Amino acid sequence: MRRAREIPQVVLQQYSSIRSKGEDSLICVLEGNDDLPYYGTIFKLVSSNHIFAPILSRGKEQLLAFRQMLSKREKADQNIAYFIDKDFDGFKGYPEGDDIYCTDGYSIENQMVGPEVLCELLSSEYKCEASNDGECMNAIVQHYGARLAEFIEVMRPVNKVIYYARKNKIPLSGIENRIRKYLKIENKAITSTGNNIFELLGWPPTVDHSNINFEDPSFLELNPVVGWRGKFLYGFFVEMLTLYKSDRTSDQPTHFANKVSIKFDPRGESIRLFAICAPVPDSLRHFILNLQAKVANQ
Repeated sequence: MRRAREIPQVVLQQYSSIRSKGEDSLICVLEGNDDLPYYGTIFKLVSSNHIFAPILSRGKEQLLAFRQMLSKREKADQNIAYFIDKDFDGFKGYPEGDDIYCTDGYSIENQMVGPEVLCELLSSEYKCEASNDGECMNAIVQHYGARLAEFIEVMRPVNKVIYYARKNKIPLSGIENRIRKYLKIENKAITSTGNNIFELLGWPPTVDHSNINFEDPSFLELNPVVGWRGKFLYGFFVEMLTLYKSDRTSDQPTHFANKVSIKFDPRGESIRLFAICAPVPDSLRHFILNLQAKVANQ
């Protein structure tokens, strides 16, 4: 049953179900569950006509295969768009086009972990403005930047291995995304747990990695915050927000001037909130507006 869900014909069934109702509304095909709150929020921020019928394809490969399948039909569907993460493998050999959006960075998660989001959350959810703690915000942003630099150094070899695997078509059997499997996250430092990264990444036992040179000049060209695996960055961001919440609600906070009770749960369903706080990428804004114009002119 799991394998059946992953083949593009199942996505086709969802598509056929929508179109069989006589609707010609816009359909947006997304990679997975986390994409819907993000793109749904961005559509509302960018366009007054923000309604679309979502299809969740359960992965980029399935989405791209479905798109290719649909493109072979005699009559093209002009009211359908696709959204994928760039990852380390881009379009995976499938054709690009004006009907498909690919993130500028690794994934949507990379868009939601910047200083703009942190500042907005500190101001609102952590009540810095309401409690006259605004002067603490700059110090916290600097603290976060220092821990982020440590995160990058610890996670560099992890991302190198994933990059190598994607470029050389080595299948990884389930990447562990729980960031605390890789990192010890403390207020004063971010350090490695020392766990075996090849086990955490699901490196195939049939491929000997002991003599592989994972250094790649093209990997060095990537901006870690933009171009490395987004789920790691997102997990780190959430853990740091959790650390700041613990400090904010403690009797003797170190990052804040005062103790304040807050309800915000960084580990909750926060994608919509983060998406609202984050800047909308220009490429995504233009794609949505062009898409809506095309639909309106039909």
